[in-house]
Amino acid sequence: MSLGSRARRIGTVVAISALLAGSGIISANAFHDEVVAGVAAADGHGTRLDRAGLDRAMAEVVKAGMPGTFAEVRDGAQIWRGAAGVADLETKAPVQSYFQHRIASVTKTFTATAVLQQVAVGRIDLDAPISRYLPTVMPIQRGRTITVRMLLDHTSGIADNKRASLLKGSPDEVLAKLRKPYTVQELINLGLDEKPTSTPPGRTFGYSNTNYDIIELLLDKVTRQPAREYIKHHVIRAAGLRNTEFPGHISVIHGPHSKEYEDLNGNLKPPMDFSGEHQRSWAGLNGGIISTMADVNQFYRALLSGRLLPPAQLAEMKSGGGTPGYGLGLMLEEIGPCGLFLGHNGGSFGASTDAYISLDGKRQFAVARNLTSHGKRPPGMPENQALKTATANFMSMAACGRPTTSPAG
Repeated sequence: MSLGSRARRIGTVVAISALLAGSGIISANAFHDEVVAGVAAADGHGTRLDRAGLDRAMAEVVKAGMPGTFAEVRDGAQIWRGAAGVADLETKAPVQSYFQHRIASVTKTFTATAVLQQVAVGRIDLDAPISRYLPTVMPIQRGRTITVRMLLDHTSGIADNKRASLLKGSPDEVLAKLRKPYTVQELINLGLDEKPTSTPPGRTFGYSNTNYDIIELLLDKVTRQPAREYIKHHVIRAAGLRNTEFPGHISVIHGPHSKEYEDLNGNLKPPMDFSGEHQRSWAGLNGGIISTMADVNQFYRALLSGRLLPPAQLAEMKSGGGTPGYGLGLMLEEIGPCGLFLGHNGGSFGASTDAYISLDGKRQFAVARNLTSHGKRPPGMPENQALKTATANFMSMAACGRPTTSPAG
């Protein structure tokens, strides 16, 4: 669940080509062995990845206040996987690069892929009003004017149910809301009950998780099965992902993973370990997938090389509905000094992810962190600029091989 899009409003996306095969399900221990073997094979004689620089930049993120972070960076056939900091603030157990992680709104790219698969076979029309498929999901007039495309590219004008409702109130009130089970329609109503963020729909970008809650009902209907099951079979398995799960409302990470620390933007001291909070009905098709950084990278390579979508639908995904910077479940982001990347970011409670691939398909990274800060910062509490700078510098090192600024000190 990403509660603030960093998508830039810039330009048109060009085609990407890269390919990685693989399929099946393997255990966490087997995956660890595969990771070690893969790193040994990839380390070779390459020079494009500044491994020491990536290690230093990651260490700076921890030094600036992040408990733990881990990542996979690729440049062509070369791979760097690294980790820094701890997975548990009490035991000081270290994070590992092969950990599973809640990828939050990176899930939206998986969801949009499923929708576009249905577009390709003629079951969904992107420019049809959502009322054609779901006549009772919202008031008649809104249902007739909001299209499927507007939901996918966040131009519907429907308010974000997380910011508008779930994150309002005291820390105790927020936690009580997050522990309450919701139906998908209840989550949709939280967004619909708020004033539209823009009118008429289709003109203004406004990031909203509610849009993808509506998409969940759409996929349920057109695929005649739970949307999560469709995505598991036709997106996750089709991409050959070995350590990716899409659980239901009771969401437990089964593989090795970090604790998940949330401080509600300084309102929880010390930060709360959110990893024991397994009721996550609010993190459905907008943000419910659990994966590894290696799998996330593989997904974007599979998607953008044409393995999951026909060319016409992939082009739709990258061009979007006229909102530069966000396509259909894809962000176009300027990272560091080296230009534009495609991908998505996400932030669940205690887990954040950034995953991007360069426009030529050669450079790619996915990075996870285990402390998040949702909600409104208390009056007078300054932002942690050192952490912000260190995080940006690591992403720049991952994307470009050089930092944006001097390291945070």
